[in-house]
Amino acid sequence: MQCPRCPFGRMTPLNLPRWRRRSHFGQIYDSADIHNHIHSHSQHSYLLYTFSHLLHVITKARNVAVDILVLLQETVGGTIVMESVLAAAEERLATAEKCKAEGDPYWWKMREAVMYCIGSLSAELMDVAQNGAEKKKKKGGADRPATSFWPFHPLTYLTHIVMPYLSNEGTNPVLQHRSLWSMHMFSFVLDKPTAEHVFTAAVSCLNQNYHLSLRMNACKAVQGTMKHLDGQQITSSFAYLFGYLAMLCGEAGSDLMHICIDCIEMAIKKDEGRAASQHVQPISSMMVLLIQKQAADPVIPASCIACLKALAEQPSCREGVYAHALPAAAEALARYTSLDSTVLEKVTMLVEGIVHSDDGALPVQVWSAVFPSLITVLLSVDDDAVIQQGTATLKAFVRYGHTQLEQEMDGVGTPLTSLLSVLSRILSPTLSDSAELEAGGLLHLLIRYCGEALSPVMPDIVKAALSRIATSSHIVLNTDLITLLCRLTLLHPSAMMTLLSSTPSPAPDSHEEVATVFFVRRVLSSYADIHSRFGTKVVASALCLLLRDYANELSTVAVKGKQVSADNAGELRTRSTAKDRKVEYEVIPATAKVLELLAMTYKEEVERREKKDGDDEWDTDEGEDVDSDEEEGEEEGVGKKSPFAPASDFFGLLEELKYAEDGDIDIEDDDVKDDPINDVNVEADIVQTVKKYAAEHGDALASSQASLTSAAVNTIQQILEVQ
Repeated sequence: MQCPRCPFGRMTPLNLPRWRRRSHFGQIYDSADIHNHIHSHSQHSYLLYTFSHLLHVITKARNVAVDILVLLQETVGGTIVMESVLAAAEERLATAEKCKAEGDPYWWKMREAVMYCIGSLSAELMDVAQNGAEKKKKKGGADRPATSFWPFHPLTYLTHIVMPYLSNEGTNPVLQHRSLWSMHMFSFVLDKPTAEHVFTAAVSCLNQNYHLSLRMNACKAVQGTMKHLDGQQITSSFAYLFGYLAMLCGEAGSDLMHICIDCIEMAIKKDEGRAASQHVQPISSMMVLLIQKQAADPVIPASCIACLKALAEQPSCREGVYAHALPAAAEALARYTSLDSTVLEKVTMLVEGIVHSDDGALPVQVWSAVFPSLITVLLSVDDDAVIQQGTATLKAFVRYGHTQLEQEMDGVGTPLTSLLSVLSRILSPTLSDSAELEAGGLLHLLIRYCGEALSPVMPDIVKAALSRIATSSHIVLNTDLITLLCRLTLLHPSAMMTLLSSTPSPAPDSHEEVATVFFVRRVLSSYADIHSRFGTKVVASALCLLLRDYANELSTVAVKGKQVSADNAGELRTRSTAKDRKVEYEVIPATAKVLELLAMTYKEEVERREKKDGDDEWDTDEGEDVDSDEEEGEEEGVGKKSPFAPASDFFGLLEELKYAEDGDIDIEDDDVKDDPINDVNVEADIVQTVKKYAAEHGDALASSQASLTSAAVNTIQQILEVQ
């Protein structure tokens, strides 16, 4: 195939292997050639010619054409590529209408091809419409193709081109299929009235009378529109919506089943338990069955568990979930010897997902139904994944049922006793590091909710944690256990220091005589590996306490300081000599290292506070700028006040996600997000500690400054000057 006016002559990327098709066009011709080619005859370029003649005939050609258009947009940039696509689309739609008027039975193929093209390029179109429309009046350059589609307004396109074929009687099923798919692809730009219309039409298309592929696209359209609707409309449609989705879930393949489950989950959340409470039994039974049958699938079990979790979080549905889902899970746990480890892991994950309580008191039937079987599994199995997930499930029992940990229960005994027996096994050196990753979090919760009851076994817990730190090379496990020991130091400083000083060092073949030296060195060497706000606050607070109240003991512990020299320092350094070079470090007292780490933490806390204050001030001042931007945008026809403003909410969400990825939003584990430790003012604690140390150990502070970095010395000076 050849474009009649193509200056490049005959190009045949469709004849190449699939992995080379994208590179054929992008590598042979540079971006300038491509740009000039499109400008010279944008409506007759090879790519658009391919769309016009092959898009409704060859499936592979459709995919390749979309890939190449995306590559073109990435290569050329600007608006010219998308404008050309829309111009060709408008031309094809006009041709389709002409063919329809002339009685051509295949007119719908051209229309379906256009809808496929526009939907496949939805992200690129919205990106260009958002970021490039203001440049459409740029002076100079080649003329743009004439099209009423530009600037691209998605709601206008959906209303006039897509919606007429959404649910009308006698509609071509292929066009109806493509219309539902298009609504799914552009769901992020729908307004509420359009979403309501699409939702009603899509739900009616979930009926078994329609083809499976059309019903799957209807499911996607329902899922995309639900976020724009209020809960009352979902409630009124919940009964037949769930019935349709349940039937569709049974017919869909494993690659599409999770879409149905996710749709049910979203409906449950929107409904807030009003109508869902009448369907708890079938939902619970279906999800438990799918979890066991599809345990090896990487997506479906997680979707089922999320659905049941959403159901259990609704107070009106919780008892029903416990009554129908937990017995099935308990029955599976009781057969653990005959279950595949993957199934067993997913069943324990199911229990974790649905165990929920608003007041820290789980119903007694939850404990008696599942807890004994879970304890038996964790004391018997050797699979790392099952032990790790089972420990995470125990964390859920502690988090949501902590008021009953010390109560005697029929068939359970004391849950705390059972938990301690599991912890004793988990912390033993016979298990691998991956099996123990949740142990630190479980201990944090136990100490928080029933610390006094743990006093008799606390020495054993401390010794087991120290031994595990000494033998483990897993950074996450070590930092969790170190954070745990630091928390115990904050809660019981005197008892903790006495225990450490009377316990031999767990490190094999070391010169450390007591565990105090081992503990201090490991805390200081692992401090840089602690990245969570919770962990930083715990360890920094513990270091402040040690420097304030145990400075003399710290001064006797020698730790590694700055690098000072190396063997053969005067020789020419090459790769071979550098490999054999022995690096030497200063040996400094632990107090100096603690001061350096606290200075670093103080600087980070100040920067965090100043940045937060600056962001708040920027948000306050930003209002006027936003107004001016809107006015400027309205002149260009894309202002936010325009009824056809393209996807402003969607792009705002992208900015929020980018903001989170940049590290400006702290995302903590649910186990610690409401922990009292989070209320500690580390910045003020460091100031108080350093000033107290300077007043009581001025000479030691002065002598230690030679071992500190210049940045640490300057920060300490700033701390001392704080009023």
